[in-house]
Amino acid sequence: MLGIAVGLVMLAGCSAAGPDPEPEASSSTSSQQQVSDSFAEKFPDSQVLADCLNEKGWDVTLNEATGGVGFEGTTEQVDQYEIDQAECAPEDDSIPLEDFTSEQWTALYEMELETTECLRAEGIAIEGAPSEQVFIDRYTSADPWMSYAFVGDVGSDRWDELNRLCPQPAM
Repeated sequence: MLGIAVGLVMLAGCSAAGPDPEPEASSSTSSQQQVSDSFAEKFPDSQVLADCLNEKGWDVTLNEATGGVGFEGTTEQVDQYEIDQAECAPEDDSIPLEDFTSEQWTALYEMELETTECLRAEGIAIEGAPSEQVFIDRYTSADPWMSYAFVGDVGSDRWDELNRLCPQPAM
């Protein structure tokens, strides 16, 4: 499955028009490189996207917990950012849901159950999970059953923490 999670575009009317192409020289460079290396291992497609956007002059931010790639900029920058983002996105080699084998559906269901137990251990109230067949039937509908639907309104720090502790299932 494609591991890209693109963050929301945050707009600020007074942001600078372009990113600073010069990397900052500081003693934290090796620390930043370690963070970047771990991010690249966990979210390789997101790292490819971020690297390409940086090469195009965007100063993107990476969310270590979710793999999100985003930027802050002006409303005037959104159209160009979206064009560059589309050009930079790695090819989607994920398997369409309609082509899933029964083994893949079972694996996804089991991952969802593991995530459910993890979220419960973190204090999230999740009602009983559906049977595997009901999960499969609902997954392709407008109302799929997913454990993260029970998380509710939490702050971004808690959301990131939950995603780090209890990764969302992905195939």
